[in-house]
Amino acid sequence: TNRGYTWLGWYKGEEKVSEGNSLTYTFDMPAESVTYTAKWCKVTLERNDSSAGTITSLTDKYNVGEEITVTASTNAGYTWLGWYKGEEKVSEGNSLTYTFDMPEEDVTYTAKWGIAPEMANYVFTSTESTCTITGVKDKSISSAFIPDYVSSIGSAAFSGCTSLEEMTIPFVGSSKSATSASSSTLFGYIFGTSSYTGGTGVEQYYSSSNYSTYYIPSSLRSVTVTDGNILYGAFYGCSSLITVTIPNSVTSIGSSAFSGCSSLTYITIPNSVTSIGNFAFDDCSSLASITIPSSVTSIGNYAFSGCSSLTSITIPNSVTSIERNAFKFCYKLVEVYNQSSLNVTKGSSDYGCVGYYAKNVYTAAGDSKLSTNEDGYLLYTDGDSVSLIGYVGSETDLTLPDGVTDIYQYAFYGCSSLASITIPNSVTSVGQYAFCGCSSLTSITIPSSVTSIGSVAFSNCSSLTSVTIPNSVTAIPDHAFYNCSSLTSIEYKSTKSWWNSITKESNWWNTNTGAYTIHCTDGDISK
Repeated sequence: TNRGYTWLGWYKGEEKVSEGNSLTYTFDMPAESVTYTAKWCKVTLERNDSSAGTITSLTDKYNVGEEITVTASTNAGYTWLGWYKGEEKVSEGNSLTYTFDMPEEDVTYTAKWGIAPEMANYVFTSTESTCTITGVKDKSISSAFIPDYVSSIGSAAFSGCTSLEEMTIPFVGSSKSATSASSSTLFGYIFGTSSYTGGTGVEQYYSSSNYSTYYIPSSLRSVTVTDGNILYGAFYGCSSLITVTIPNSVTSIGSSAFSGCSSLTYITIPNSVTSIGNFAFDDCSSLASITIPSSVTSIGNYAFSGCSSLTSITIPNSVTSIERNAFKFCYKLVEVYNQSSLNVTKGSSDYGCVGYYAKNVYTAAGDSKLSTNEDGYLLYTDGDSVSLIGYVGSETDLTLPDGVTDIYQYAFYGCSSLASITIPNSVTSVGQYAFCGCSSLTSITIPSSVTSIGSVAFSNCSSLTSVTIPNSVTAIPDHAFYNCSSLTSIEYKSTKSWWNSITKESNWWNTNTGAYTIHCTDGDISK
């Protein structure tokens, strides 16, 4: 008997003539022709999917009635269905094993698996402990969930997923085991370097001088990372992302990890993080709030530089070092709660832990002077002074609330959809860059209560055609109306002599516009 087979005996027709399991049979030579047949049987084990797992190999010699146990294993990405005899499931529950007595006839048992529901849309290869996604079957998906047991994702596996809006990924880049930055540890790696419709080319740096250009779906808004590291440049330049969730496995946020994520409005830094690298959130201009957990001990150079929507921050007592310019160009950062032992003072031009623009620094978190009213105006109240810091609503025609005493610097900076605004008589000053880049703003009347206008206050308001300036304004600063290409005249609420007497800094007007007219109460001044 060869291995894998069971001896049945010697047969004369359908009659077994040998005894028991004996391999021999002795007979007297008959007087007529006769045929004796040696019979064996075999149990055959099959798999419905050779990629889904492994099964027992039946290589011994078996006897009829002998108890035999067969076992299967399941590769990552598959679901075990059971052992089957034909269409009948013979194993119990989710058991990977099946025990039977060796039959007297040929029989086939099939190990059956199905693809796990969460992997149904992926092209992948796997073993019991590894799983690699190499492609996507239906690229029209809007949401993608990649389970934690996936150990690697191939280059360009998600290329062409033009409608993708949200993703849950087990790591950033090609694998969760990476500990040093390279082109394969960047978020764009799984989308590849080839352009496709709906993909935006993003230069992602993995060092100060090295980068790869990946084509990331412009529709992508939300990413949740469940494991792995956030290394240098992980999400560099991903300007379409609005929210990112970081896993508790992360102990440090690498340099430039989110640099240039200009649409990022929400991110949670887990308590596992101890350091925030240089430029980590540089130019995240839509990031309005962020919580630094009490696990963080160091904040790097320019870590939050250019977070121009950030209004308040708490520095926990765990922080022992804040590098220079950490909060530089955070124009709306008006409140800093300092719980650390560091000597934090406001108004520093280069020691960026609070930034030049901070109004108040508190030694411990207390009652905030910041509030957002029901209409979406962000207000800072200090005694009788009420500063309008910004606007978080969706209206394009605005009437500022009564009682506002000043429009803070950069309050409406870059609000390209702002079409009209009414400033109440309670306002006495308009800060620098307050309306810079409001390219849809067509007219503005500065009330007679205003005495000062900041530099670059209305610069780059390209649709502005009408401006009214009261005689209470005694100086027009540098670049106040620079690059207002549609503005050819200004109404000034005083005489020509008064206009000529007020201070006008260099380049207050766009010199490339050509001729313009100042309409005064006693006549016009043409230039």
